[in-house]
Amino acid sequence: MKGIDLSDYLEYKGYLGTVEYSAEDNLLCGEVVGIMKGLIMYHGQTLDCLKRDFEDAIDHYISCCEEARRLNAALRRKERDKEQK
Repeated sequence: MKGIDLSDYLEYKGYLGTVEYSAEDNLLCGEVVGIMKGLIMYHGQTLDCLKRDFEDAIDHYISCCEEARRLNAALRRKERDKEQK
């Protein structure tokens, strides 16, 4: 079985993203692989722009996940406080 050539992917903070070319849009584009919920896509006219958009997308995804965890924890505390009254 042939392994994955990681040089064909972008990597940032442990996340991998594809690199593709859209002739129709004349853009480089890609999507993050291995995300269970949702789809994260990015694009750029140059490889540097693509990489920057990929990293921004990952940072935004991480920020949203952290906010969701904080909200869920607050809701669990609120429910626990209700049950104790």
